[in-house]
Amino acid sequence: MFGVRLRKLSLVVMALAATIHARPALRLYVDAPGAPSRLRDEVVQLLRKNPAIELVAVPQQAERIVALAGETHIRGYQGRNIRLRYVNADSYPVFTGYLSVELKTPDEQPVWSSLATAKRPGPEDEVDRSLASQIVKRLVDYLATAEGAKP
Repeated sequence: MFGVRLRKLSLVVMALAATIHARPALRLYVDAPGAPSRLRDEVVQLLRKNPAIELVAVPQQAERIVALAGETHIRGYQGRNIRLRYVNADSYPVFTGYLSVELKTPDEQPVWSSLATAKRPGPEDEVDRSLASQIVKRLVDYLATAEGAKP
């Protein structure tokens, strides 16, 4: 009985894998005129992990263009001793920020946009990672919907 279920499950998985691989990857170009390079690099790194997306080097080859804008900045300083109210040698900066994304057609017509803010202040690399993962998750979710999958 368990073997029959396992065989059926494996057939379903193979059928799903065939339909996923049958769909051609969406060609995207990532443009970041208003975002620091580290934020762009985080977004590109996360997009490369998705098999349904192919990143291209020039916008002329892309089906959609992803435009990024954002920044991270110091919100304040945090020290090891909570009783001290001034910045000293033990203090470290706490960052926050935002990242905006706009999905456009090759002729610059907007299709979709979203804005992500830092969930909580922290070190700069954690804030960058958080912003990039929020944006990529929302973008992939949009592209997976029926209206998002249409070229």
